[in-house]
Amino acid sequence: MASEKSSFLEDLTDAKVIVAGALVLLTTGFFILRPALKSIYKKTNDSSTSTSSSYTKKSVVKELRKENPTKKNIPTLDGKAVVEAIKICKVPVLKITANGTNRNNNTVGIYCHGGKYVSGCAESCAEFALELSNRLNMPIYVPNYRLLPENSLEDALDDMVDVLQGIGRNKLYVLGGSGSGANLAFRAVRVAQKKKLRPPQALFSISGALDGTYTLEPTGPKESALVSIYNDSFEDEKEMSEELQVYKYDLSNFPYVWLCWDQDEKFNFEANRSLVSSLKEVGAKYHVEETKGLFENTPQYFSENILESKALLDSLTKHVIASS
Repeated sequence: MASEKSSFLEDLTDAKVIVAGALVLLTTGFFILRPALKSIYKKTNDSSTSTSSSYTKKSVVKELRKENPTKKNIPTLDGKAVVEAIKICKVPVLKITANGTNRNNNTVGIYCHGGKYVSGCAESCAEFALELSNRLNMPIYVPNYRLLPENSLEDALDDMVDVLQGIGRNKLYVLGGSGSGANLAFRAVRVAQKKKLRPPQALFSISGALDGTYTLEPTGPKESALVSIYNDSFEDEKEMSEELQVYKYDLSNFPYVWLCWDQDEKFNFEANRSLVSSLKEVGAKYHVEETKGLFENTPQYFSENILESKALLDSLTKHVIASS
């Protein structure tokens, strides 16, 4: 019995020695590797911080404005049109009248530029406005509405409503836009109705962001983001304001609507399909041109010499003129 006990104690002592030795090795290894581990952690943390900070609202706005400037020189359009920088109710507006266009036409066009509510300007849309002026045979007004984040979505809306009111006093008009510009156009029509201002004869949307969502990769960390009406910041799409979801509006008294969108633009595609469903429910008049892989939400595309582009412009001209 004594020898068994002695053997057990020896085994236990050996085990303690082994464990102690292992702890010494681990501790020594940790202190030896500690500088390397700290370096790895620092690099990972710095990378994470850098990635996070690069997706701030400020950086996203900067990137968007780099792609779509908020200010450009007034274009000459090679003498193909009369280009005038004017103000309507204190809102800067670019008026473009193509040569040969009826300057005294009782109906004019108003086009809202896109840019996710934070970028873009009237001057960047001059070529497309010239094309519209030629096709519709009327002057085209492109407002430089106020942009976020320096201003609010309500400021942009106020500017557009002021332009509608100013032009609508003496003229009939058709109204439209692309991307966020189409979103703004729909919102302005709803306000005009509430204020009992003259509504547009027709409303057109080119790849309209009709629910306020946008794909911001690689400039943003999320698959989509929203310029929030509440705090003028980019928010997750789940927090979208119904104010920007125009397909939820009461569309029963809306004018004729012409819609064009591309199936490859996931968010705009879904929102536009929702709008069509809403228009059907209230028996509103509308026309749809659905494309696939044709363009990427840029009005400049329509100024290119492409057959499909001409076909879309022909459709826009045909339906808008017929309705106005």
